[in-house]
Amino acid sequence: MTDGRNLKVGFWLGQASLRYGGIAPYALRILDSLLANNEPGWSFVLLCDTEALSNVRQIIKDYDRIVEVRTIESPQEDGNLWLRQIRRARVNLKQKSDTVSSERWRHLKSWVGDLNLDLIHFPTQTPPFPVEEHVPYLVPELLDVRAPYIVTVHDVQELHFPEYFSAAQRAIRAMHGWKTLDRAGRIIVSFNHVKADLIRYFNLPANKIHVCPIPFTSISLQEPTPDAAQKYSERYATWKPFLLYPAQTWRHKNHASLFHALRRLRDEGSTTLRLVCTGAKNDYYPTLEAQLDQLRLRDAVLFTDIVPEDELAWLYRNASAVTIPTEYEAGSFPLFEAIAQAVPVICSNVTSLPETIGDGRFVFDPYDAQALSELILRISSDARFREENIANSLRRADKLRRVNTAAYIYATYRDLMGIGVA
Repeated sequence: MTDGRNLKVGFWLGQASLRYGGIAPYALRILDSLLANNEPGWSFVLLCDTEALSNVRQIIKDYDRIVEVRTIESPQEDGNLWLRQIRRARVNLKQKSDTVSSERWRHLKSWVGDLNLDLIHFPTQTPPFPVEEHVPYLVPELLDVRAPYIVTVHDVQELHFPEYFSAAQRAIRAMHGWKTLDRAGRIIVSFNHVKADLIRYFNLPANKIHVCPIPFTSISLQEPTPDAAQKYSERYATWKPFLLYPAQTWRHKNHASLFHALRRLRDEGSTTLRLVCTGAKNDYYPTLEAQLDQLRLRDAVLFTDIVPEDELAWLYRNASAVTIPTEYEAGSFPLFEAIAQAVPVICSNVTSLPETIGDGRFVFDPYDAQALSELILRISSDARFREENIANSLRRADKLRRVNTAAYIYATYRDLMGIGVA
């Protein structure tokens, strides 16, 4: 409720590509929830490039009355404005192509300012910022918008695992992260552990940080057609039976523990399981390739890169189990997706994962390859244990579907704008 006022929310999608991890799925699912549970008096202006627009068309098709799209273009209107998001911070002094010219940056600030928005929501860790040639980590400027803004902060992983980041990456996160937290009117996080980190490390007031759960009702995957399902069945015929791990090849995703667990099982002659890993291959992938060679697992592990949504759905349904050995997650979309698909799933005992799966029998220490191998063997071979795991997912899904995420976010919008609830 907006006390009779019609308020326009700028919703920043930028590129919103799966190449950059879980931020894009998060942003799209939050948007879906906000539109499907729209409260009177709120409308949205989506700020995105053409790639993001192609991903969002299905979500917005029934909401012309409350949503409009503004495509981010260059000053010459002959191309899309490329902007780096903080989760993409893989810069070094030689990457001159990853820059935004001063002309484009001035144009962007003017373009956003002319939209006359009442508030802006950046679900992308920070507002966009320019990256200048030669000094990518010394530019202090964030997108300076006239409207008050809210930012969703997904994690502060660099404070827990600084060794996984370059000096430039840590500098970018420190500078632009702090400026974001300082300037934002409100901050949204998905889990209490992220809120606790922001209070602990940045001395932020608790009432500035709002915990808004991930919208489980939007956790769905396109099902394959019969023809597509047959194609996927043939494609993966030689890989069955297989474990599934959907994750980019970032170091903290901890593929290595899964490799060691699989090697242990093979040495014991306990299983013929193989491993299928979906998700983008990034800079750490060559290290994982070397580990596969060292462990003699080249024939047992397949990295597919990003797959279409219906193919991912097929992989979930046909996996012996989904395994999530990550060292750190704000929230795990693969875990949510496995629960929604009601397929066998086990996960590490870090951050939000234990509370998400809700049963200690199905979690493991991500650094204990032996415990992981034992749990893999049990989830893949013990029929009763698998049934109990699936039953647990059905219960968790039922509970999570009752959470109206949009209500939490609209409450955050009202709080920022000083609007009471009747």
